[in-house]
Amino acid sequence: REEARRRRRGLASRGADPDDKPWVLREQKRGGKHFIGRKEGSVNTSSSYYVFTVGQDGAFEAYPIQNWYDFVPPVKYNYLNADEAEERFERRNKTLNLFSVMLSKKLRGAEGEE
Repeated sequence: REEARRRRRGLASRGADPDDKPWVLREQKRGGKHFIGRKEGSVNTSSSYYVFTVGQDGAFEAYPIQNWYDFVPPVKYNYLNADEAEERFERRNKTLNLFSVMLSKKLRGAEGEE
């Protein structure tokens, strides 16, 4: 009943297009590389692209390209929520490396001697 009401009003649901889903490429070996490919639109009508391969008899075979995908490695870090970002922003000027710690000790020692 709800679906019929939507169709009358022109709000028919579309099925998911499998071509719009991202591709996932993985190496078979353990710990292999992993890439996610997203469709970058279609190839222009004013240009055409082909992939050429050499067959076993030495002849070239040309395959036209209809879709273009951009493969990138997945994001391997976690995003900060608002509270964590604010906390990190407050600590942005605090440098806690060995050089700054040793320098502050040296400066405190020089002030104590004076």
